[in-house]
Amino acid sequence: CGQPSLPAPPRALDVPYADAAEFKGLLGEPGPPTLIEFCVPTGCFRCDEMRPAINRLAQAEAGRVRVRRVDLNAERELAAEWGVTMCPSYVVLSDGREVDRTAYPTSAGLVATMIPLESAIE
Repeated sequence: CGQPSLPAPPRALDVPYADAAEFKGLLGEPGPPTLIEFCVPTGCFRCDEMRPAINRLAQAEAGRVRVRRVDLNAERELAAEWGVTMCPSYVVLSDGREVDRTAYPTSAGLVATMIPLESAIE
């Protein structure tokens, strides 16, 4: 065509998956609150629907909140240990302990309200 192409809009970075060892490390690690999304990588309508919104939340709150995913298929023992039976489920950790939890939320905004951001502000 000869016309310059427009740059692609910025894409929210994908939240990394944590295995059981990394998850347990997050429990004892000081720092900002941590949001854990227990989900499956593919095949779950609600997980697929929430994934982009959680990616955007992680990007918007980078430095104030750590966000990780746990693959329920790969980490079944960890999910059972934490009593996660539905996906997606969200657990918020602060100072190494659980402070909130929800399963199958209607929006990422609802998940964001669970995060104690004031404790992350210096």
